[in-house]
Order: sequence, then C-alpha cells, then structure tokens
Amino acid sequence: MNTTNTKKKTAVSNRTDNKDRPQSEMRPTIGIIDYGAGNVRSVSNALDALDARWRIVVDRDEAQDCSALILPGVGSFGYCMQQLRRRKLIAPLRSGIPLLGICLGMQVLFERSEESPGAKGLCLLAGAVEKLQARKVPHVGWNQVSMKRPWPSGYAYFVHSYCITGVNSAEGIHDAATALGTTRYGTCFRSAVTQSNVTGFQFHPEKSGSYGLALLRRWLTCLPRG
Repeated sequence: MNTTNTKKKTAVSNRTDNKDRPQSEMRPTIGIIDYGAGNVRSVSNALDALDARWRIVVDRDEAQDCSALILPGVGSFGYCMQQLRRRKLIAPLRSGIPLLGICLGMQVLFERSEESPGAKGLCLLAGAVEKLQARKVPHVGWNQVSMKRPWPSGYAYFVHSYCITGVNSAEGIHDAATALGTTRYGTCFRSAVTQSNVTGFQFHPEKSGSYGLALLRRWLTCLPRG
C-alpha cells in the first residue's frame, strides 16, 4: 500500500509538544520511515498508544533531528532498497542511532535476499534472507515468538514469505549471535534480532495487540532521552 503523500511530509504526533516538560522527562523523537510501502499509520497509532513522540520521515533531511528510526516495510527487498537510496535514507539508517526494522524492514537490515538477487541490503547485520520452507507460503496469522529474557515471549501477527534462518532448533535462539527471538513455521527462523543499536521484528508488533505494544514499550525505554 502506497502511503506517501504531500501531507505526510510534515506529519507529526499530536503529542510532540514537550516545551513545558522538565529536561529529565523529555522524550526521544522517533522517525517513522515512509518510502512508499509500509504500515506507517499502524506504527504511528501504536506509538500514540504508548505516548511516544514521533514524526514521519521521507528523506534524509527529515531524519536528522530524530533520536531513533523505525523502518516498517511491505513489498519486495529490491524495491525497498531502491526507494531508500532514491530518498537518500541509507546514510541515516546506517548512522548508528537506534533503529528498529519491522517485517521487510527487518529483512533489509541484512546483506541480501533470495527475493531480489543482486540487490544489496543495508548490511547492518551479517547473513542472507531466504524463502520460507513451509507447506503453505506466505506465513499469515498469529504465531508464537520465543524471546530471550528479559524480553517477554508471546504471540504475534506475521505476514511474510521470506525469513532469516541460521537457527538450530535443538539449541534454539542461542545458536545465532543476532537472534533475540525465534518462531517455528515449517522451520525455526529468527523472528526477532538485535545487535548493537539495531533491532528487528519479522512480525508486526503494531498489529500484535498488547504483546506487540509491550515489545515496542521495551524498545522505547532503551532509547536515549531527547
């Protein structure tokens, strides 16, 4: 779904006015990347539910004042990377500030994908995205996410045909350095990842009810104050 329009270039949360707050209570500004294909509205609604401060980001200049970035995604690996380059968003995403990738946004954190041979990802995490090995693809619906503590485990909503494997089911999430959580659908894959400033959810936390909000809240609490 194409979500880019002129009005959204200046879209900000209706809860962003922190002028009267003490410095200790200042909240970080979360930039939601809108490159034309992503659940921008759902993500912003989830952030509103958590009383988070956010703004829509469509180019490099709008990303400069953000304390953290969220990269949601719907569509193909190659198209996503093409649009991010066209909007000069590669540098902000690789700048070292906290970054959360959701669904396709998590996949492009890696180096490459079987979905788009020849397309280079953000290369923030080592590894490749592979097609799901399951009887029915895409994987659509609710499934269990087993997370490393202290992150909570629960059931989240998935819509995807590709995944990050590299997880041994006998050893679980300890088998892959970046694995924060795993899910089984045909095979055991990494449904959540983390490394340094980068976090990724293969599922949609913004569509996963109270569990998804709990994960987003935990991510927000780890951000520097703005």
